[in-house]
Parts: sequence; C-alpha cells; structure tokens
Amino acid sequence: MQLRNMQQNGELLDHSEQDILLSWIIMVMLTAREVGVALSNSKQQAQQQQAAPNSISDSSQSSEASAGITQQYSAQVLGLLQFVKQALKLYLEEGYNLRQLQSLQATVSSDPGQGRSQFAQLMQLYTLMVFITLEVAASSRLPTQRNLDNPTS
Repeated sequence: MQLRNMQQNGELLDHSEQDILLSWIIMVMLTAREVGVALSNSKQQAQQQQAAPNSISDSSQSSEASAGITQQYSAQVLGLLQFVKQALKLYLEEGYNLRQLQSLQATVSSDPGQGRSQFAQLMQLYTLMVFITLEVAASSRLPTQRNLDNPTS
C-alpha cells in the first residue's frame, strides 16, 4: 500500500494514523517472521540474493538483518520486535488464546481505579494484533517453523 497515493486524492489518513497503520503492519510482519511463516519461493530467493552481498559481521547488525529490519527503522522496529516476542511467550508458552486475552484486557479496562492511558490502549491493540496474526496463521494452517497448536478462539 502506498500512503502517498492515498493522499493524492484527499487526505484519508493524518500523520498519526499513518504511523499507527504502519506499526500494525510491522507487528503483523514481525509476528509472521518470528514464527517462521514460509515465504513463497520467489520471495525467499530474492531475500537470499539481497542478503548475500551484504554480509554483516557486527552481531547487533546481523540480528537486525535476520529480522529483516532496515537500519532506517531499526530502533523502532527492534522495540516492536521485543514486544512481539513477549506476546509470543504469552501465546506459545503460557497458553493464552485470543478469547482469554480479550477477557483479561476487558477486566483490566473495566477497573474504575485504573485510568487507561493512550499508551496502555495502544499496547493492548499491539498484543491483539500479534494474537490475531497467530490465530489466523494457525487456523489457515500456514506452514510455520514454530508450532501454533495453541487452541484458537
């Protein structure tokens, strides 16, 4: 999707909405990458060809390269990657599913003593994005490197 083309016909999204949309796309892509959703053969070959001439020796740069992260976005994306890993732990190791997560989030949100900041709301949305991605991959039976046998909601 090219946001620039969307704006030529009138501003559909303001800058903050574009940032949120981009972060959601990044969350989905990072989640898919972390569980090893298989790319099509042509995409895998293109990535291997791009990676071959750019061998990176620095360990922090190699971890960024292995996550498919460009240097331009690395700090922001690495933060989102850590968030994805924490959400994956809830799903894969602690056995939460989407329904349980939504129930937990609703309980936290309904506590009158707890004010919900925009940051907390955004983190809840990010967690939902990870769980939805995982459950779509599992229910679609996409080939993955990690087992997504957590019961779907």
